[in-house]
Amino acid sequence: MGPSMQLLTYEQARYKLKAERQWSEAAQRLPIVVLETLLLSLPSLLLFSAIDPSGFLLRRILLTPPLLVWVVWALACFWASLSVDSLLKKLGGKKPRHLNVTSFALLGLVNCVSVVALLWLAAGPA
Repeated sequence: MGPSMQLLTYEQARYKLKAERQWSEAAQRLPIVVLETLLLSLPSLLLFSAIDPSGFLLRRILLTPPLLVWVVWALACFWASLSVDSLLKKLGGKKPRHLNVTSFALLGLVNCVSVVALLWLAAGPA
């Protein structure tokens, strides 16, 4: 018998299945973590720019790209938050049981509000 044809004891097989299951669960959580990070990035940057007294974050990071980029970002985030079920099925195979679709929809809405606030800040004083 070759090395791949070895007989495993019950404990070895159980340990191997447990390790594969943990790796599979971690791989299924990765798209969710990436999506949550992307959905939280703009509101976090906007919050930090609001408390930044120098205005560096707002002027140098948030207002450097054209404002149309932020409008497209808001639409993409809102779409991603509303279609999180189908998006995660395409990326990770199956939807985890603990996934709360409502929280993703709220994050998409928060992104849209953040872009409106960013556009308002970009307009400056009236």
